[in-house]
Amino acid sequence: MFHRQVNIAIHIKIVVLLLACDIYEMGDKEKDPRCIILPRAGTCDTKHNKTWYYSLFRDWCKEFEKGKCARNENGFDSCNECNRACKTPVCVKKLYDSWLWFY
Repeated sequence: MFHRQVNIAIHIKIVVLLLACDIYEMGDKEKDPRCIILPRAGTCDTKHNKTWYYSLFRDWCKEFEKGKCARNENGFDSCNECNRACKTPVCVKKLYDSWLWFY
C-alpha cells in the first residue's frame, strides 16, 4: 500500500513537471501576428516584393510560385526572416507532386 502511494505521488510530480515545461515552451514560441493571417498571393511589383509566407496549416515557411509575392502582411523577404517571426525551422522552396524539396 505504501509503495503504491509513493508511485502515485511520483507520477503526479512528473505530470506537474511536464505541464510546467510545456507551458514554458508555449510562452517561448509565441508567433508574430503576421503568421496567423492567411497568405494572399499576387503579382510582384515595387510595393509587393516579399516572396516567402508562413503556412499556418502546415507550420512551415514556403516560397510563393515564381512571379508571385505576398499581397498582405503574411509576407517575408527570406526564409530566415519567416522562420524567426513564425518560430518554425522548416522552409519549403518547391513542392513536386508528393516529393518535398527543402531549402
